[in-house]
Formats: sequence, C-alpha cells, structure tokens
Amino acid sequence: VALHPEYIHSYAPAQVVAVFPQGCSVKFYDDVEGKLQKRDIYKVSQNRYNKFVNKIKMAEKNRPITMPSL
Repeated sequence: VALHPEYIHSYAPAQVVAVFPQGCSVKFYDDVEGKLQKRDIYKVSQNRYNKFVNKIKMAEKNRPITMPSL
C-alpha cells in the first residue's frame, strides 16, 4: 500500500518494482507508476493486497456515472 501520486493524501494498493537507496519504484493496481520514499510505502500480505484490489475494483464498477452540470 503506497501513497498514490494522482490522489491527494490517499493510499492505494501497489507492488514494488524496484528498490533504490532512498525509495522504491511501485506500480499501483490501476497501472499508475511512481517513485516514492520508503516512508510512503507500507507492506501488506499478498492476500490483503488482493482483497484491497478486489474491493476497490468492485466499488469502481458499481459507482454511478454522473454527468457534469451545464
């Protein structure tokens, strides 16, 4: 779970792709990639990661479509 670069102060499931002295390169469940400091990343089990991803994708799928007001 890591600080998502496209959402202010929000964390999302991600997997570490590379490790550097000051941080990591991660890939989020929505295919967004980012380089983060280690303090912005939290380790969870693979099982918990999968549960998070499934829950988010289900919520996104069931989210009602809203039209912008004119």
